Amino acid sequence: SPKYAIFSMAKNHDPESFRGLYDLFDAVIFTQSKSQETQFYTPQELQEIFPGSLVAPDFDTALSILNTQYLIPHTSELSKGTILVTGSFYFCGEVRERFYPKAEIIKHRSEFF
Repeated sequence: SPKYAIFSMAKNHDPESFRGLYDLFDAVIFTQSKSQETQFYTPQELQEIFPGSLVAPDFDTALSILNTQYLIPHTSELSKGTILVTGSFYFCGEVRERFYPKAEIIKHRSEFF
């Protein structure tokens, strides 16, 4: 099944560290974390290093690109394919908050509920 990545990286890491994973995906979308905790590469800076990748200003836009350009046109089921959100822990935490709010994690004392 197809594999897609939505990726954001802080500037305290070397983008080349992603190279080994890059070719495993059918599409990679670079985006920007909203975190103010550290500096991030812009999606365009990462796209220059990884030609053929896509860019999006934020997670919602990246997800929309995957839905409209990759998932919906090729299947009637959105469950076909895997989307990996990776890169910065700050970015992954932002995305997790959308699907698994901190209040629920605390309430259930588990990341899984």
